[in-house]
Amino acid sequence: MKFLKSRENKILAFLVVNSILFVTLFFFDLNKKIDIGNRKIIGTVEFKKNTVQRKLNDHIVWESLDTNSPITNRDTIRSESLSDAIIRLNDGTEINLDENSMFFLDITGDDPTISFNQGSIQIKKKDGSSGDLKIQSNNKTIEVKDGELNIQKAENGNFNVQVEKGNALITAAGKQTNVSSGKQADLTGNDLAISNIPFDLISPSNNSIIQSNATTKSIEFNWKANEKYSKLKFEISRNPTFTSIYKSIDFPNSSFTENLPLGSYYWRLVSDKGKSIPYRFHVFKEEELSLKFPENQTEISYVEKLPLVNFQWNRDQFTKDYILEISDSPNFTTLLTRQVTQSNSLALDNLSVGKIYWRIKAIPYSPDLPERISSSRNLTIKKGSNFSEPKIERPTNDKLLASTFQEQGILIWSSSSELVKYEVSIASDPNFKNIIFKKDSFRNFIQPKLKLNKGEYLWRVKGYSASGKESLYSSLGRFILVENESELSPIKEESSKDSDDTIVSNSPKLLKYPIDTVVDLSGEKYLNFSWNKDANGFVYVLSIYQDENGKKRPIHQIKTKESNYKLQDLTILDEGKFSWEVTVLSGTKQIRRESGKFIIALTKLRNLKPSDIEFISPSVLFREGKKK
Repeated sequence: MKFLKSRENKILAFLVVNSILFVTLFFFDLNKKIDIGNRKIIGTVEFKKNTVQRKLNDHIVWESLDTNSPITNRDTIRSESLSDAIIRLNDGTEINLDENSMFFLDITGDDPTISFNQGSIQIKKKDGSSGDLKIQSNNKTIEVKDGELNIQKAENGNFNVQVEKGNALITAAGKQTNVSSGKQADLTGNDLAISNIPFDLISPSNNSIIQSNATTKSIEFNWKANEKYSKLKFEISRNPTFTSIYKSIDFPNSSFTENLPLGSYYWRLVSDKGKSIPYRFHVFKEEELSLKFPENQTEISYVEKLPLVNFQWNRDQFTKDYILEISDSPNFTTLLTRQVTQSNSLALDNLSVGKIYWRIKAIPYSPDLPERISSSRNLTIKKGSNFSEPKIERPTNDKLLASTFQEQGILIWSSSSELVKYEVSIASDPNFKNIIFKKDSFRNFIQPKLKLNKGEYLWRVKGYSASGKESLYSSLGRFILVENESELSPIKEESSKDSDDTIVSNSPKLLKYPIDTVVDLSGEKYLNFSWNKDANGFVYVLSIYQDENGKKRPIHQIKTKESNYKLQDLTILDEGKFSWEVTVLSGTKQIRRESGKFIIALTKLRNLKPSDIEFISPSVLFREGKKK
């Protein structure tokens, strides 16, 4: 190539290739999932609000943490504005992290250390745990064997340390000073000043959780003065720096109540003798501990093998452990089984025949909250002699496009969990004398991958147990293949309070694949997304989301001028529910947007749940301005 003959062009090409290589490597490292591997787990996030992140010692990427996320040795933890967290280490030490704070954990041997970078933290250290805990920042060190400390670091590097319980040994500028309970230390440069803590804040206690069954809560404040004062002010703020004051009272009584809306607050006392350290508390809406599945008075039959019963209930952000209790009496005087889990679901396959009762106990992580017990439900397990026939779910009396059936057509049914194999047949007559498709499936769905002409078709399913015993045939499912979209049922319209722009029933569909289908990625190298060209559009934005507990988590987005996209990084996809949308742009103006849903399956996925079937039917069209 003539371009590469000159030395300058060779250097330019080398630099361009290297730039592309390093940008690609950086993008991969930035977006890959973080695996803690065999790192030592030293604690757990017991509670977190808003955005709290951690960075592993050998990574440059920050990862968002959730409640119950593990903390590993040499993690760096940080919180953003309006965020906080409570972290409990394995030895019982509790670290409360305020907003805009950051520290590094190194719990090695008998010399555990916290490198404190910025913000405000509270430490509760139990006696008898491994070694004295050191909190280091620059050339200052705070050592505590047991006790409760409040530590604040200002932007100028000055420290305030309050020792509520126990003792702390502070080292600064080569000097060591012991700070006992009820004392505070102010470190300005190399100067250290010790004084009494002017006030004890009694309630609400620091980091307390207060639940309310209404939108407001009457909060009782109690405090005690340790020194005489001539000026006094009580303050409540939404932030720890008190840059904005929510409530201020001059010369308050040492016990009074204030009605507050739901939210997070800080409170303190300010006098001519000094300030108390701010205490934080949260007022949250009390969530009902409700049972989801099985429904009350459910009857479950089996023939050969005891059924696997999946118990589900709603998740509560303040619950550490859930206890599933199962009894043969409605008052739970005796328990058949008692299972502890941190998940909001549990499956059991060893339940006895007959009528049983079940309920959930919620054990909160905070001592401020009481244990809760749900209402109870009952279910009956019966042994039968014959398997019930599979039940057709979809399609049944549906119109489908003949041109897309081979690629998108899917047959779904439900059945007893004892049936492990199914025989699926499609025919053009109700007596099934002219069978045009017959195949076995080990799941409760199948994609025939069959090219059919327009017309009416019927289908049925028969199941087999592990021992080979067969069920009766299902009732017949029916679908009609048509050639034109105009022959399909109208697309359901959705009204919008925010926009006059509505969807008309004859709007041509934008998305093509995958729509309302199950995608089996076993052995696949990519997933192909395709859509129709829009006459008024020039650029398309493809966004892919994973559905997690009813919420959409974005996992991928690209901008293209083409009408298809091959997603080759399948590591970002797990089994489960997904949605995707294509936004059509003309210049910078958005002119159209359409969304669809699909389910990712792998070989190990045996059955679709009823909620999955509901998830992929139907797809929804919407325009900008319409709430999702």
